Amino acid sequence: MNGRIIAAGLTAVALAVWAEFWILSRTTSYEVDPLVASARIEAERARIEARDGRRPVLYGESIAGEAWEGYEAAFALVEADEDLEPQLFPVNRAELTPEELRQLVDSHAQTLAQVRRGAHCERARGPMLRPGPQPLRVPGLVTTRTLANLAVAHALSLIADEQPVRAVETLLDAVQLGRDVANEPVMIQEMMGCAVLDLLLAEIASPQIFDALTAEARTRLAQGLHVLDENMPRVGDSIHGDVLFLADQTDIKGMEFDYFARLEHADRVLAAARKSWSVCDTFLTENDDAGCVPILVSRAAHSVIKQRLWTIARIRIQRMATEHSLGWDVPELADPFGGTLQHKIEDGTATFWSNHPEAEGLTLTR
Repeated sequence: MNGRIIAAGLTAVALAVWAEFWILSRTTSYEVDPLVASARIEAERARIEARDGRRPVLYGESIAGEAWEGYEAAFALVEADEDLEPQLFPVNRAELTPEELRQLVDSHAQTLAQVRRGAHCERARGPMLRPGPQPLRVPGLVTTRTLANLAVAHALSLIADEQPVRAVETLLDAVQLGRDVANEPVMIQEMMGCAVLDLLLAEIASPQIFDALTAEARTRLAQGLHVLDENMPRVGDSIHGDVLFLADQTDIKGMEFDYFARLEHADRVLAAARKSWSVCDTFLTENDDAGCVPILVSRAAHSVIKQRLWTIARIRIQRMATEHSLGWDVPELADPFGGTLQHKIEDGTATFWSNHPEAEGLTLTR
């Protein structure tokens, strides 16, 4: 992870967080032998960098290779076209004629091909994980979101051409990209990946796309969502990874105890998160004023863990709705926030929702 070249925006955010952490950490009384702290930091780094990165593809066959080689090629193509992002905003996209939309998509066929290549590679070890001296970079939210919107535009064009199965496959390629970004071991990357997944799931659920899908296309979608659901961990490595990322940006000599304290608190956060959201929520809330190190870890972790669980709930709700539309039995799926996800069918209308107090944002009616 040392020597990584990362996006300027990510660097600014990370260093701002680090600066706040450094100032507040001057008041902590937490102390530990620097050798013990250094050993823990290096052990954590080794554990995260040893992640294999293998995950199944959402449809079709996997190919040998590293997913991020394809993704990085797609990022570069998107960033080279400054006019692409605004054209893909939903409000602007809606003003395009079918032919204009097709021309826009066709002009970026190479970009979409790189996303598909990445989505079908057997391994996804992104810039924060891969070893080696070569410069690597982390994409920004705008770039990743633009790729997602390009996939949506392509799907709409394919639907207009009566190719709904290919439309679903294009969307699943972008979904895999979002999943892979979300599983990078840095909190801002996890949040970006989940945000992209939420965008794509909202587009998939829209009548413009979902109602146009044939039974074959919905079957492909249901199968892809099932694979995605099975390979979205409830919690990732980003809370620990953030500590290592910040350590890589600075000379930590003399500050080993600060990073050791953050790692120790991250252990407690994840232990609570693995029990249930209720336990995690209570733990993080109680530790919000328990000292400077817990504050900084807890506040960030609270948002990251909640967003990941929110995204998992969306995936499962869309999966339930899709399987119901096919006439299959609605699966009983765990609600990431506790209990099971709910559904009811009245007068031919099906509604699916979460038990979360803010469930209005996690409700889908078909």
